[in-house]
Amino acid sequence: MSAQQAIRGDALAPGWRGHPASRSGRLSLRELIRAGSFDARTAALCLAVLERHGSLLVAGQAQGAGKTTTLSALVERLPPSIHREPLLGSQETFAFLERAVPRETLLLVNELSPHLPIYLWGRRAIRALSLVGLGFALAATLHADGALEAVELLTEDLGAPAADVARIDLVATVRVFSARGRAPVRRLVALDALGPDGASGVRVTPLVTYDPRADTLQHHDLTQRAVADPAVVAAHATRLARETSAGAMTR
Repeated sequence: MSAQQAIRGDALAPGWRGHPASRSGRLSLRELIRAGSFDARTAALCLAVLERHGSLLVAGQAQGAGKTTTLSALVERLPPSIHREPLLGSQETFAFLERAVPRETLLLVNELSPHLPIYLWGRRAIRALSLVGLGFALAATLHADGALEAVELLTEDLGAPAADVARIDLVATVRVFSARGRAPVRRLVALDALGPDGASGVRVTPLVTYDPRADTLQHHDLTQRAVADPAVVAAHATRLARETSAGAMTR
């Protein structure tokens, strides 16, 4: 058995930074909602898209903005029937393609960047993005402050075809806000949908936007209906709100 085979499995494999063994105090989805990082409805929308085999990027420019924490918390809530396949950065061989069932497999990428060997970049990242067109779903983080920056990073810096980037369903943008004498506050500030725009472009459509004055999220109902069943989103949101309230009462 190769080293690559040894760390794979139906659960979250150790090659993924979001693996429970690597959490080291990382917050759960319920805890992130309770902390105000985002609301239950936004989390529910992301879960609804991921459960229908959609793809998600979590973008954030600053170190410590909560990219991995947010993505891991969402992935942990997915049903066990979805097979998680961590891509192993510069060591990835894509040998799993010989046995994987695309419509049942979620590809996990620690980060789309060239900064560390466990991250995915270059021809391996381009290939990973192309697999979405073959029926795989993909969940990854990257350094970008918004969906437009993420699209630019992937199409211009990485060189991935716009058609492959346009197949990513959602881009969630997270930021960390610091004030003197106060603990840093992390917030999801945008959730956008991607899609094809003409022959060679990528369309960005806002689904959720952040109001910094009110410290609340604004939901765009019409655009959200295009990416997820409202009934499924509502069911997830109700369940998450109930769990969050119950957790707060037991503290």
